[in-house]
Amino acid sequence: MKKHMFSGVCSILLLISLSACSTPGTSGSEEMSTQTQQAQTEVQNAEASPQEGMENRMEQMCPMQVEGTTREIVRLDNAVAMDFTTTGDVEELRARVERMPEHHAKMHGEGGQMHQGHGHGEGGQMHHEQMSEEHRQMRGEMMEMMAGVTLNSEPIEDGARLTFTPADASQVDALYQMMQNHARMMQQEGQCPMMPMMGGA
Repeated sequence: MKKHMFSGVCSILLLISLSACSTPGTSGSEEMSTQTQQAQTEVQNAEASPQEGMENRMEQMCPMQVEGTTREIVRLDNAVAMDFTTTGDVEELRARVERMPEHHAKMHGEGGQMHQGHGHGEGGQMHHEQMSEEHRQMRGEMMEMMAGVTLNSEPIEDGARLTFTPADASQVDALYQMMQNHARMMQQEGQCPMMPMMGGA
């Protein structure tokens, strides 16, 4: 329904602009060009707004957006950890990491199923459409594996640790490798590597 309304608004904007251009007593070609460009700009801005809003929210939540932050993925005996440390605002970094388990729990729910509206909404769909085929496949595998993982956070020197504990301990190696690959790909594409825990990507 929203898509139909949005398409209608876009059509109306273009129609109004073109109608204005046909008004007598004006410089036809120049005004038509200007009005059409303005209408196209408005349409493009309207299309970009949901995605920009999502990206802004992700930036505000992502630990890696705290200036001076580095990340290290560590394999533990029965879990995998992400150690975040920063030369900047340590308290802000810790606060963001501490919110990750809550985001993860809301995203997957008690039954391990991903809630609708997290990662599959309008903004999430845009990101999904922009992914490479390799990224889409990895995202699906990552989301499936993360459904059976418990997250916990704890402070460490100059930062915080986020621990990922799979329900099946035999999955630790696979989880470690997948997190390495996923974080590397997300970084290459300029996206937050924590998006699967925050309801994106």
